[in-house]
Order: sequence, then C-alpha cells, then structure tokens
Amino acid sequence: MLRTEYILAGSILVLVGIALCIVGYNEMRPGTLEQSVRLLQELSGEQTNVKLVHPNIKGYLFLVGGGLFFVGGILLILKSRKMSTTQP
Repeated sequence: MLRTEYILAGSILVLVGIALCIVGYNEMRPGTLEQSVRLLQELSGEQTNVKLVHPNIKGYLFLVGGGLFFVGGILLILKSRKMSTTQP
C-alpha cells in the first residue's frame, strides 16, 4: 500500500516548485522599459548613460527554490514507494 500522505505532500511540493520556477523565469526577463530603451538605442545608434539593468538575484532565488521544492517533492514521492515495499 502506498503512503498517500507522502504522495500528496510530494505532489504539492512538485507543483509549488514548478510555480516558483515559472515566477523566477518571468523575473529574469527584461521589463518593458528596458526593452524600449534597448530598441531606441539600436535605432539611434547612440549609447545612453542610464543603466537599467537590474541584478536578477530575485529571479535566480526563485529558480533555485523551485528546483529544490521540485526535487524534494520527487524524493518524497519515491520515498512513499520504498516505504510501501518494505512494510507489510
């Protein structure tokens, strides 16, 4: 018999991990203002002194957290299968 509480908790962790990875990916994409400035720079051929590039630390943290949640959920699901084969 499979341990349903481990499967349920693992599935929730996997879903949270996927959601965090999606949020992290969206955080790392350049914003509308950055895209507009880059387009204007390419069209005019001039460089501006304004630095709009922001560090993507928040996006990387979401990606790492999502990966950890995903792996933890998979391991929890696999643990439930091992427990079901060792216990009568």
